[in-house]
Amino acid sequence: MTMDRLLLLNNFLHDLATGTWLGIFLVLWRVRVRLAALGPVGSHVAALAVRPALRDLFWWGVGTLAVILATGAVRLWGERRWGVEGSAFSPAEVLLGGRKNTSLSSTSGREGRLSRPWRRERARLLILKHVLLLAGFAVGTYIEYRLARGF
Repeated sequence: MTMDRLLLLNNFLHDLATGTWLGIFLVLWRVRVRLAALGPVGSHVAALAVRPALRDLFWWGVGTLAVILATGAVRLWGERRWGVEGSAFSPAEVLLGGRKNTSLSSTSGREGRLSRPWRRERARLLILKHVLLLAGFAVGTYIEYRLARGF
């Protein structure tokens, strides 16, 4: 398996884990809303019945965060190693023979690269994106914890 394909698989796992984490968040929230609608007695009985499942979902969410961080680190490694963001690989390019006329396949190393000001701007935006995502994951995980344990 070539490095392009491994990076594509890594990017798929990264995106899958992110979507899974969001799905777990939405399920926890929706179950909590439904339990609250049952009233005090029904809510108490339902909470006892579903609390173990909610705790399992919370820990699955924590596990997906670990996958997100690990695969994000591989993305960063790919970025540093080749100067191309890992998500820049389209499945068609990887599966049909690789990229053409880019910094990955170019002999001169100049084709397909961003100019210096654009690289700085892109780096700044990526840092901002990840700071916002980390804050969102931190707040979301706290809310997941409260939803799973807050009966």
